[in-house]
Amino acid sequence: MIADLTGKNALVTGGGQGIGRGIALKLAEQGADVAIADINDEGATAVVDEIKALGRNSFSVRIDVTDNASVSSAISGVIAEFGHLDILINNAGIGRVEGKAGGGLDEDWEENWNTVMDINAQGVMRCTKAVVGHFMERKYGKIINTASGAGAGRFGGGLHLARPDMPTLTDLPKRRLSTIPSTARRHLGRTTST
Repeated sequence: MIADLTGKNALVTGGGQGIGRGIALKLAEQGADVAIADINDEGATAVVDEIKALGRNSFSVRIDVTDNASVSSAISGVIAEFGHLDILINNAGIGRVEGKAGGGLDEDWEENWNTVMDINAQGVMRCTKAVVGHFMERKYGKIINTASGAGAGRFGGGLHLARPDMPTLTDLPKRRLSTIPSTARRHLGRTTST
């Protein structure tokens, strides 16, 4: 066991598949109860069933990280259901809009760029902002932001720049997210752990 998370409640955005699913299952294996927040209801429900099979409490909540009201409602619902939240995993993200070419500066580039930025960067900020008050009130909370190799074009995704050795445009928002924890700590002071 890496850490004993017994008694901890976690929320994983984008937890209905892929990396989010893996993180959610690992949290449950470590003893945490886990809420799965996703726009994919079917995937989220399947992961909830897997977590419950591990003997942990779990439920799903629909979230659209591009919408402030959806984020606020989902996170408030999770806090109400659990009684408190200890860990937020900002995992929701995409490499490009499904069904769109998006591999370069083609005619769909602007729509792809705006959607990717709204989900990958602004979605993280929306979710972080929605939990900060709760974490400050409790004087405890962990926020973990994830990124994948897909944003770097390693798996065929991303809006590529002119040179293949340069990062993709969709990778840049996730790379910049590495500054959020230190920025949040400066803003929040030492009242909570980010």
